[in-house]
Amino acid sequence: MEQASLITKTVFPAEMVPVSIFLSSLVSHLIALALAVAAVGIWLNQISPGLMLLPVYMLLLGMFAVGFGWILASLQVYLRDTAQVLTVILTFWFWLTPIFITERQFPARLRFLFGGQSIGIPGAGVSRVAAVRAVAEAG
Repeated sequence: MEQASLITKTVFPAEMVPVSIFLSSLVSHLIALALAVAAVGIWLNQISPGLMLLPVYMLLLGMFAVGFGWILASLQVYLRDTAQVLTVILTFWFWLTPIFITERQFPARLRFLFGGQSIGIPGAGVSRVAAVRAVAEAG
């Protein structure tokens, strides 16, 4: 907090800092997303109509991220270790999410937790797409 005077002594609205961070990250995310959609469109020769819901999803996710940023920024004023605690929490959260676990490696009694998530187990989604394509090509 050695730079606290930059926020407290200026006329600049501090509420805009999380918004500007979100908007700057959004630009690079949109570029990567456009490349990913193009690659999937070329690979599968089709684009899902569900892609029309993507702006709504990104708007809601952006509102959540900015709100979460505002909450953490207000906590940082009173609890100076918020950034360090958040780093530890996010590190544990990263390593505890099933990113590289196939559906067969996940315990059978807990698989229902990921049933509604399309990205919960990426390997399962890829194998399902491959199975559907194989059935479509065979039939």
